[in-house]
Amino acid sequence: LCGPSVQCVVTSVANTHSAHRNLLKLALPSNMDDITVGMGHTLKITQLTIPKGGWFPTRLGFQLTDENDAKPFFSMTESTTFKKPTSGTTSARLVVSGRTGNGPEPFVSDVNLVLVRVQLGATVKQKSSDTSAELRVQLPLGYSCSSSISSIGSHTFSDDVFKQDRDADGYLDHARGFVSGSWTNKDRLCVYRPGDNMALFAGSVFYVRLAVNNPSQALSKFEAENCWNLEMVGKGVSTTLSGAPWSTGLAPFISIQQEADWGNTTWASNFAVLGTLAPGSQAIQPSGFGRGAVHSLRFFITTIKGLGENGLLMIDAPKGFGFGTTCQVHDLEPQYYYVGGQGYSTTLRLEVVTSCTSSRTHEDSSSFNNARIQISKGLFADTCYGFALVVTNPGMQLVGIDQWLLWTQTYEGTGVEGTREPPRFDTLVAGPWDMYSQSFDGLGVHLPGGVARPSSLSGSPALVRFFGLSVPTTGSHTLRITAPLGLHFVKDPTGSAVDFAALAPGLHGVTASLVGEPMGGGVNQLLWASTVVFSVGESYGFEALVQIPDRAPTTSVQEFFVEFGFDAADLTGRVQAGSVALPEVQSLSDCFVEYLSRVVRYASNRVRLGFRTATTVPAGGGLVIYTSTAALLLRCPLDLGAGPHPLPRGTTCFVNNTNSRLVLQAGAVGISPGLYHLELHADNPHSPALAGVWSFGTYHSDLFTLGPTQPIDRSSEVPGFAIAIAMKEAGLFPLSESVGRRDRPLRRNALTFWFKLQQRSTDTSQFLVRGPDGFVFDDYCLDHFETNTSLILEKTSKHCSPWPGSSKVSSCRGSGPIARLSVHGEFEADTRYAFRISVKHNSIKTPELNLWSIELAGEASNTFRGFNVFTFSDVEVKPVVPSAGSTLLAAVGSVPVALQFRPYNTIPAPGGVLRLRAPQGFVPVVDHSVPFHAEIATEDTRTMTVWDPNELNCSIDSSQAIVEVKLLSNRSILRGALHYITVWYAFPLTDFRPQLNQWRLQSYAQAPLEESNALDDVSVESFASGIGMKSLQVRNVLQELRGSLPVEIHVQIEMGKSLLENDVLLFFAPDGFSFEDSDELGTCKDLQWNAPGIDALRAQAPSCPCNVSQRPSVEGSANCVVSWRNMGGNTSAQTLEFAVLGKNPSRRPRLARSFWVAQLWREETLIASHSAESWSIQPQFQSLSFGLVGNRRAAGSISTARVEFLAAYYARALHIVVLSPAGFDFTNASAEGPSRVVRLEGGIGESQVLVEVDIRAGQHTSVTLDNVLLSPLGGETVVKIRTYDSIEMLHIREEEASYRLSTPGRITTFERLLMCRYSDDEGINPAMFWLPPRIGELSWAEVTFSLTQPADVGNVMTFASDGDSLYELREEHFQLMRVRTSSEVSEILPTLVSRQFAVHTLRIELGSRLEIDHRFKIRCAVVPLTGGSSRWLIETSNQGPYPTNTNDGEDFGFAPVPQAQLSVTTPRAPPAATVDVTIVISSLIDGPQQLIAPLGVLFPTGVGACGASSNFLCTDIGEFRQRRITKISAMDGRAPPLNQPLVLRATLPEVAEAHPTWVMMSRENDGQPEQWGYVASFPLHPLPSIAFHYTAVAGKSNTEVVVTFTVGAVAGGKRLLIQAPVGYILACENGAGRIQQVALPGGDPLCTEMHSAVATALQQRQLTVELNGTTFGFADYAFGFRCAVPERSPLSTQAESTWSMIVYNTQNQIVHSAFRIPAQRVLQANVGDPFFSWSHSEADQPSLVTFGLTFTGYLSGVRALIFVCPEFIVHDNRNPADVQVLSRGFPVSGVDLSHPSLVKLLLVANSTISSGVHRFRFRILVPSMLPEQNLWYIALCDTSACWSTQDAGVILSFTITGFELGQRPPVDLVATVDSLATRITRPTVLTCCLALVFALRATSRTILKGHLPLLCDGTMPSSTSTLSSPDPTTSKSCFET
Repeated sequence: LCGPSVQCVVTSVANTHSAHRNLLKLALPSNMDDITVGMGHTLKITQLTIPKGGWFPTRLGFQLTDENDAKPFFSMTESTTFKKPTSGTTSARLVVSGRTGNGPEPFVSDVNLVLVRVQLGATVKQKSSDTSAELRVQLPLGYSCSSSISSIGSHTFSDDVFKQDRDADGYLDHARGFVSGSWTNKDRLCVYRPGDNMALFAGSVFYVRLAVNNPSQALSKFEAENCWNLEMVGKGVSTTLSGAPWSTGLAPFISIQQEADWGNTTWASNFAVLGTLAPGSQAIQPSGFGRGAVHSLRFFITTIKGLGENGLLMIDAPKGFGFGTTCQVHDLEPQYYYVGGQGYSTTLRLEVVTSCTSSRTHEDSSSFNNARIQISKGLFADTCYGFALVVTNPGMQLVGIDQWLLWTQTYEGTGVEGTREPPRFDTLVAGPWDMYSQSFDGLGVHLPGGVARPSSLSGSPALVRFFGLSVPTTGSHTLRITAPLGLHFVKDPTGSAVDFAALAPGLHGVTASLVGEPMGGGVNQLLWASTVVFSVGESYGFEALVQIPDRAPTTSVQEFFVEFGFDAADLTGRVQAGSVALPEVQSLSDCFVEYLSRVVRYASNRVRLGFRTATTVPAGGGLVIYTSTAALLLRCPLDLGAGPHPLPRGTTCFVNNTNSRLVLQAGAVGISPGLYHLELHADNPHSPALAGVWSFGTYHSDLFTLGPTQPIDRSSEVPGFAIAIAMKEAGLFPLSESVGRRDRPLRRNALTFWFKLQQRSTDTSQFLVRGPDGFVFDDYCLDHFETNTSLILEKTSKHCSPWPGSSKVSSCRGSGPIARLSVHGEFEADTRYAFRISVKHNSIKTPELNLWSIELAGEASNTFRGFNVFTFSDVEVKPVVPSAGSTLLAAVGSVPVALQFRPYNTIPAPGGVLRLRAPQGFVPVVDHSVPFHAEIATEDTRTMTVWDPNELNCSIDSSQAIVEVKLLSNRSILRGALHYITVWYAFPLTDFRPQLNQWRLQSYAQAPLEESNALDDVSVESFASGIGMKSLQVRNVLQELRGSLPVEIHVQIEMGKSLLENDVLLFFAPDGFSFEDSDELGTCKDLQWNAPGIDALRAQAPSCPCNVSQRPSVEGSANCVVSWRNMGGNTSAQTLEFAVLGKNPSRRPRLARSFWVAQLWREETLIASHSAESWSIQPQFQSLSFGLVGNRRAAGSISTARVEFLAAYYARALHIVVLSPAGFDFTNASAEGPSRVVRLEGGIGESQVLVEVDIRAGQHTSVTLDNVLLSPLGGETVVKIRTYDSIEMLHIREEEASYRLSTPGRITTFERLLMCRYSDDEGINPAMFWLPPRIGELSWAEVTFSLTQPADVGNVMTFASDGDSLYELREEHFQLMRVRTSSEVSEILPTLVSRQFAVHTLRIELGSRLEIDHRFKIRCAVVPLTGGSSRWLIETSNQGPYPTNTNDGEDFGFAPVPQAQLSVTTPRAPPAATVDVTIVISSLIDGPQQLIAPLGVLFPTGVGACGASSNFLCTDIGEFRQRRITKISAMDGRAPPLNQPLVLRATLPEVAEAHPTWVMMSRENDGQPEQWGYVASFPLHPLPSIAFHYTAVAGKSNTEVVVTFTVGAVAGGKRLLIQAPVGYILACENGAGRIQQVALPGGDPLCTEMHSAVATALQQRQLTVELNGTTFGFADYAFGFRCAVPERSPLSTQAESTWSMIVYNTQNQIVHSAFRIPAQRVLQANVGDPFFSWSHSEADQPSLVTFGLTFTGYLSGVRALIFVCPEFIVHDNRNPADVQVLSRGFPVSGVDLSHPSLVKLLLVANSTISSGVHRFRFRILVPSMLPEQNLWYIALCDTSACWSTQDAGVILSFTITGFELGQRPPVDLVATVDSLATRITRPTVLTCCLALVFALRATSRTILKGHLPLLCDGTMPSSTSTLSSPDPTTSKSCFET
C-alpha cells in the first residue's frame, strides 16, 4: 500500500514512543477517485506484525480527514477481527501441594483440592448484556469437577506457594492474586464466569482454586490422557455471533519437560492419581516405643501395582519423627523372607537399595521426617515387602501420630499407589502404632519345650506363659497383649472369654497375681480395657492357650507386644510398651522345585530341590519328599555334600519312583537346622502331566513307610512342574547371524532365538526363556524384547515368518536366568518364528550345563546348547608360597605367581597381547636376576613347553600392577590349550582377603588395548595371605645338574617359630624331582639328620611320598614331599637341617614349579612357609615313550615299534639298544617317513638300531620302525635310547639309560571247540547233543591255552570275538580252569566276570595266578550272531599300556550253522494211538531233510509209507539212539515245500519222555549237519483224573476196585480194556459178566474176564468192559469190579507194576487211554471192612452218622483218623465234644473240625489201637441234592497233618457208599450200644482207597461256587436221645453265604 503515491505514517495511539505502533495514517493519492456515498475503495495492508497475544472479536476504528488533516470523520468497521493467542502465551500450571506433591487428596476417587496458576494470552471481558465470557479448565479423562467447589477466597487450600522466597532476596516469589466470579461444573470442565463488566486482562497472573473428583483408576503423570487444558471463550464486540461464543482453543498446561526444568518442586504439568493400598495389608511396627528412642521401624507393605526399575518408595512420617540426614534402610531378620510354601504369603526384600535420602516435609520442621528409598529392581505387583528404617521417635507428645503416609512413585517422579489410611500397627485391627513414655523390655514368653510347635502337629493349642510384666510406678493401667499375626488366643469352653489364668507367684519370677481377666480385642489380642492396678516392684504373669500356626508370620513381626495404657490420650497415661520375640515356628520353609526341562521324554533332566529345616533331624531320621509328577524317574545325586548348600556328610538318598517318593536319611551327625539344596538327575515321563504339588516333610523315623507318623517340622507343599509336549524345533542363532551380540563375560548381550510349535496356539499364554546359571535377565525386560527380524538378524532369514499381527507381548519379568513374558496372539504350527531378548549380563564363564530352552502355549522345547562365553576357562592363580607381610619381604623379597588359563579365542601372533592386572598391593618386579619378567608355558596331553624369552616382549606398569606380554614370533597362544603365565611379585605389606582381591586377565589381537576389543576377559579371586618363614636354603652337594640323575641335597630351614607337638613340616620338591629309594609307602631310606638338639623328632620317622596333592593355595599338584610330624613334645628348636638323596627331573620345570617349598602346619592350618629356587637342569628327554604300535604284539611276532620324545637339543641320529630280554632283532627293520635305518657295522649285534632323523629342539620327534622281531618271551624290557649330533655318533645330545616297559608275552592255544548248547545234556537231549552250534543260539566255546608270562591275582583277562563273524559273550557260567593231567580233575579258578564295551568282550578279573608252566581252559557261553570266520582275542593285563600276554587274535575255525524253523502239531494225542502229525517248515532249507522223532514214536515202514498228504514223501530210514528217523522230501526228491502242511502218520508212545523233541536237519556230502532245527513236541493227552481205588491188603482175593475218570476232550469210545499190575487177577462182579455200574452210561455193561485155567498171566491181569447201547460223552465216570491182591507189591518194571486203561471205538481205534497209573502199596493189615449208619436222610435236615471199624489185632503208628464227607455234605459240629467215640480204649487226644467237610480225630502219640469194634458218631447236614459219586472216605494216617486219602501219610483208606435221600437207616439209634452192635447191618462197601479224589474235587468245587455252608449253632443230641428238630428259640438258623 505504502509507496511513492501513498505516504504512510506509523505511530501509536496512546504514546508516540510506545512500542505498540498500532496507528496507520495514509495520505491518499491525488489521482484517486473521491470517496462518496456511492464510491468506495479497498485498502490492502500487508507485512503487518501480529502480536503473540490474542483477542476476541473486535471492530477496527477508522477516521477520514481532509487534505489538511482536519474535519475528521470517525467510524468502526462492520466486520470484526479476532486472533488465537500464540502457543505458550496462555499459560497454566498446577501448584505442587500435598505430601505426595499431587495435591492433598491424591488417591483414586478422592476429592482433591488443586491450586492453578493462570496467565492469560488474551483479555477476557464480561458485558452485563452478554455473559458469554468464560474461563474453562478442562480436566483429563476420568476426572470431573466437584460439586463442592469452594467459593473464591476459601482458605481450605494450601498457600505455601505464597510464602516462598527461594532466591532469598527478602521478597516473596509469588504474589497472591485471586479473582471474583462464579464457577459451574460441566463434567470434566470447571467453568469460571467473570462478573458483569469485569475484565481479565491479557498477561495478568492470578490463581484459581478447584475441587476435582479424581478418577476411579490410577493415572500416571506420563499417560497421554493425563492432560490439563485451559480455554477462554467469549463473543467480544461481535453482534453476529448468535450461537456459541468464540474460543481461543485449548491451551495445555506446562509440559512435563518444563516441570522438570523448573525443579518439580513448585509447578506441575499434571497430577498423578495414586492407587490405594489396602489398609489391612500395610503395617508399621516399632522395636522401640519410648519417646526419643532410636530404633528400627519395621514396615510391611503389599503392593497392588508393580514399580519399575529404580523406582522410589516414599515414607512420610508425622512431624517430629526423624530418619537422620541420611536415612538407613536395612533388611529384616532372615526368617521374615523364608518361603512358606503353597498357600502361604511370601515377603520379599527390597532388592538392591541404591540410595536412601531424607528430607523435611515442612520447612519449619527440625527433623528429617521424609525418607526417599530408591530400589534398583523395583517392586513386583501383588507382593509383600518387608524392611526396616532407623528412626528417632519425637521427644515429646506428638499431635498427629496417625499421619504416616507411604506411597510409591516411578523413577521419573510419577506417583503409583499409596496409603490413604495410615498403615496399621496390627493388620487385623484398624489404627496405627502409638508412642509411649518409655520402652519396656522385661516381657518374657515361655512355650512348651521352648519351641513354637504348630498346633496341627502337637494336636492342641500351646499353653503359653507370659511373665515379667511390671510398671515403673504404682497405678491403674489398661493393658494390651498382641500376638504375632496368625497366632490366636483360644476361647474357653463357653466361647465368651479367653482361656486365661494368672500365674501363681514363684513361677518364672512372678511375685504378685494379676487381677482381672482380659476382655475384647481381636483374635490375636488380649485387652484389659478396665484399668488394673499394678504395683511398682512387682512382677506379674499369666498363661493362656494359644493356637500356633503352621507357619511363622512374614507380613508382620514375629513378636508379642505389651502395652501399658494403650488407650490413654497422652504419654502420661501411655506408660510403657515393648515386645519379645516368638521362638522359631517348627516348620519347613524355602522349599522349591526347579527343573532344567519339562518336555516329555527328556532323559537328562536336572531337578533342583531346596528346603530349610527349623529343627535338628536326628540320626536315622530324615526328609521325605513326595513328588506329584507321575512317572518322573528321579535318581539320587552321587554327592549330597556338593553345591552351595550341601547336606551333611553321611546323609543318604533313596528314591522309590513307584511311590513317587524321595528319602534323605540323616547320618550319624543328623541334619542341623538350615538351608539345603540338592540336584537330582531325572527322566521325564513319556506323556504330558499336570504340575501338581511336591510335599516336603521331616520325620524322626518310619521314613520308608507310606505314611511316616513322627513329624519333626510342619511339612510344606510347593508347586511342581507340568510335563509339556515337545516343541517341534527351537534354537539360538549363531553370532554371525545375530545383531547386537556381545559374548564376552558379564556384558549385556542381545540373543536371537527361533522356535516352531507342534500345535497352533490361539490363546494368551506364558512365554518362558530359560538360560544356564550365571546369565541374568533384566527384572523388567519388555524394553529389551524385539520380534522384527529385519532388526534382529544380519540377513533376514527366509525361514523365519513374521510374528502374527495380532500378537502382543504385554509384560516381561526376569528372574536370574529365566525370563517370563505374557504373550497374546495366534501362532501357527510348524512355522518358524524368531525373537531377540537381551540378557542384562552374560555368565562370567561358559556354564558347565550350557543349555537353553523355550516354553510357549503348553509346549516346551528340548534343551539346546548355548554359546561359549568369550572368556578364559580353567583359570587358577597360585603363588609358590602364599605369604605376605614385612617378614616375607625382608626374607624372601618377591615370589613367582602363576596364573593358569585356557583361552577361548586364539591370541594371534605376531602382535597379540596378554594383559595381567594384579590386585591392589601386588607389585610386579622389574629388575630381577632372571632374564625375563614374565614366563609363558604351554601344556598339552604329554608335555609342558616353556616359551623362549625371545618370543615375548614384556612391559610392566608397576603403578597399575599391570604386566603386558606381546607375542613376537609366529607362535600363537592357541584356543583350548592350557597355558601358564608366571610373574614375579612383591606381595602386599598386610594380609589380604581373596574375596576383595581379583586378578584380571585379558587378551587382545592387537592394539589399542581397550576393553571393548578384548578377545577373552576373566577375573579370578586371589589366594589368601600367609606368613613367611625366616629362611630356606637348599644345596646341591655334588652340583649334579643333569636331568634324571641322582643328586644329594642339603636342606636348612629357619622357621622363625618354635615347634609344638603335632606340628607338621612339609618339604616339597620341584616338579619332576623324586627322592631316591622312596618306596610305595613313602619311606625315606636315606634321609640323614645333621642338626643337633632335635632328636625328639625321631619319635616318628619322616616319610617321602611322591605324587601327593600339595596343600591348598600353593602352586603345584603332584610333587614329592618330605614330611615330619613332631611327636616329641614342644621344643624351642627353630632350625632344621637334613640331607636326602634324590633324582633330578629330566628337564627344567616351568618357573613356578621349579621351587623347593617348606611349609609348617599346625592343626590343619598353614602358619609359615618359604621357598627357594632350584638349580638349572641340563635337559633330558621329555615325554619319552618307546612301544609297540603294530597289530601283532605277542612275544615272537614281527611287529612295529615307535619311539617318541620331546627333544631339548637338536640332533641328527637316534640310537636304540634293547638291553633285555634277549631275542629282539632289528636286522630287517625299516623306518617310515623321512627317517632311514643306518646299518651298523662291526658286529654290534641284532638288538640295536641306528636311525638317521632330523630332531629339533622343543618339537616332538616320532620314529616308527617296521619288521622288528620281538623277543619270544616278552615281559620286562629295558631299552637305552640316545640322540647324537650325527650318524657318526661322536657327541651324545640326550640319553635315557634304562627306559623300561613291559612287552606282551604270547598266549598259545591248543584245543579250540565250539559246541551246541545241548552238548552237556546228552541224557536230556539225546537227539541234539551231538549237533553243531547254531547261529543265534547259545553255544559253548572251549579254548585250551598256555602263557609265556605269568598273570597275577587281580590281573584282567580279556576274551573277545572279532572279525567277520561276531559272537555275543555271556558272563554267566564262565569258567577258567587249570588243566590237570588226565588222572586229575581240572581245577576251576576264581574269577570276576563282566561285559566290557560291547557284548563281544568279556573282562575277567583273575582270582588266582596263571603260571607259565601250566595249561588253562576257558569255557564260555556264547551266541554266534553271524556266520563266517571270526578272530578270537585272549589277553591278560595288569592295567599297563600293553597286555602281559596276548594271542594277537587268532581264527579258531568255529563254524556255526543256520537255524531251521519248523512246527509240529496234531489234533489229538491219546497215548499209544496212531494219529496224523502236521509239520510246517518255515525257514529256507536246501535238499531233503531228516526228521528225528521223540522216543517211542513209530512210523509205518516202507518208501513213502509215513506220508499222509500228497505234497511230500516220507520214508522211515532207521533209528538214532532208539528214535526213529524219517526222510522228508518233495515228490521229486528235492527239498520239501516251505510253509505248507506236511501230514505224516505216527503211532504215539504210551508215556512221553521227559523232554520230547522233533529234530530236523539237512546234511552236507560228508554227512555233517549244515542246518538244523528243533521244536518241542506236542503233549500226550491221557484220560484226565483217572484213578483206581481199592484196599491193597495182602492176599485178599475179593477186593473191590473202583475206577473213576473224566472224558472232557474228545467224545466217543465204547469198549474199555483194563490191565492190572503183575500179580493181580481181575474179575467181573460176582463172576456173572457184570460190573458195578456206579456212573457209566447206558444199560448194564458187558464184562469179560480172562482168568480161566488156560489164560496167560497177562490175560489174567486184563478185563474188558463194553458199554451197552451208548458211547462215552463229556462227563465224569465210575465203575467197579473185583480183583485178587498179591501177597506183595510187584517188583517188575514200571510198565508191569502199574495200571492202564484203553478206550476203543467200534473201529478198534484208540480214542482215550491212560498208562502208568500207580498201584497201591500192598500192606499187611488187621482192619476189617467198615460199617456205616445214619439217623435221618431227609433233605436240608441234620443227621447223626455212625461209623465203625473192626480191628482184628492191635495196630500201632496211627496218629490220625479222618472221615471225609461226599460232595455237598458238611459236618455240623461246633465243639470237639460234639464228636463221640462210642467205644472204650480208643486213644483219641483231640478233634480237628477246621474243615467243613472233614472230621479228624487226633490220636495219642506212640499209642496202640486195641482189637475189637470201635465206633464214632458226629452230626452232619443233609443237602438238598446228593452227588452222583455219593462216597464216604475213611483213612488211617501216620501223621496228624493228614487231610485226604491221597496224602503221603495215609496207611489205609476205605470208601463207603452213601445213603440216598429218604433212605431209612439200617439201625435204630435210640437203642443201646450193645443192641446197636448186634443189630447193625453192614452197608455195601465199594472200596478202601489211598486217594480221596472225589471228596477233594467236591470240596474245591463247592468253595469256588461260593457255597461254603456255615455251621449252625445247634446242640448235638446225646447217643440215647431222640433226634428232633432244633428249638427255634434257642438255636440259630443255618444259611449259606
